[in-house]
Amino acid sequence: MEAGDEMVGFDGKGQKMKTLVNGVLNTNNREIVWDGRVDPGKSVSNGLYFYRIHLGNFNQTKIIIN
Repeated sequence: MEAGDEMVGFDGKGQKMKTLVNGVLNTNNREIVWDGRVDPGKSVSNGLYFYRIHLGNFNQTKIIIN
């Protein structure tokens, strides 16, 4: 990832919950793990969530089932 690239988690209403990555990652990193928390000690309820990846000109949105 390059500076300005990001991975963000959203709830089912499209509201931003957590920025999972913002900035530069080692090019060997192929896995991002989200612990299901939006703040330390505050877990989200079970349900359907989304994440958006923005890498330069590449944008992708996928589903997370928690």
